[in-house]
Amino acid sequence: TTSSTSTTTSTTTTTVAPPAGSVTRLASGGSSTAVISRNGRFVAFVSTNDAPETDGNAGGPDVFLVDRQTSTTTRVTAGDAGSDNPSVSDTGAVVFRSAATNLVPTPDTNGTLDVYFWSASEGMIRVTDAAADVTAPLISADGTTAVFGAPESFLTPGGSTRTEAVRWRLTDRTTFVPLLESGSDGASPVAVSADGALCLYSSADADV
Repeated sequence: TTSSTSTTTSTTTTTVAPPAGSVTRLASGGSSTAVISRNGRFVAFVSTNDAPETDGNAGGPDVFLVDRQTSTTTRVTAGDAGSDNPSVSDTGAVVFRSAATNLVPTPDTNGTLDVYFWSASEGMIRVTDAAADVTAPLISADGTTAVFGAPESFLTPGGSTRTEAVRWRLTDRTTFVPLLESGSDGASPVAVSADGALCLYSSADADV
């Protein structure tokens, strides 16, 4: 006769409440895609709720910036169309995508999602004017460099719509450096170093 013994192991999950005062609600309702700077000082997010600021919002989600050190909230965009995918540096500079036409003095009428840069010192800068949507941008911790994916035609007139990884620097605003040297399937950045010198990107290409 063969006997078997079954043992049941119970697992207890304990939820520990955070210390009093450690949780801060930055916005109420309709907010998403929050990101925090490496030094923990700045938080950027998008919101369809006007609660973070008092002016109206008829165009779609806007980008907001919270300085946790000074407890101030800045509305980065008040666009006539939506903005998304913010990335924030240790200096409080923000990059994001937007389909709005009214963020800079010269209207952006190409009808696509372009990359924008904003900082308190530089104001709003339209980084791209692409014929097809760009991918979500990332900013370096020092606030000097942005990386993103853009259609090849943005870099080379007559090029294809495949996505190429691109680097842009605040110190040379009209130069775009392609980070993918070859391949047919393109690439999109997924991380950038603190000084913007290195970029990690993903690609389905076998010949990169």
